[in-house]
Amino acid sequence: MNRFFFHVVHFWGTIFFIMWPFEQPAAVAVIDPAPPVTLADQLAECEVNFQRAERDFNKAHQQLFNYARRHPDPRFTFLNHKLFCRWNALTADPQRQTLEAAMSAAKQKRDTLLQERAGLMQALGQVR
Repeated sequence: MNRFFFHVVHFWGTIFFIMWPFEQPAAVAVIDPAPPVTLADQLAECEVNFQRAERDFNKAHQQLFNYARRHPDPRFTFLNHKLFCRWNALTADPQRQTLEAAMSAAKQKRDTLLQERAGLMQALGQVR
């Protein structure tokens, strides 16, 4: 059995009614539900994600460390035993700013996964 649906089109003050048939959908296939995810499975997945985030954080930190070793930080300096800070110091070195932002984002992701991992380990009774 075909069903007809109407579509209204408004074009320069004139209204058109367009009708086209739609086929009936085929029978819906019943799919068995996925098995429930256990805490151990969640912990294993979280461990993999945490290890990946830890590697990303270490890589970002190493890049910032290598850059800082080659380019001294121009944001502040000591002169006659007094500390001086530059105006607009955070925008003075955009490469350092990019590296610091990447390291901060990697650290935030790592810390979030670390907290999730600790909660799962506590729920499983592996830690107190």
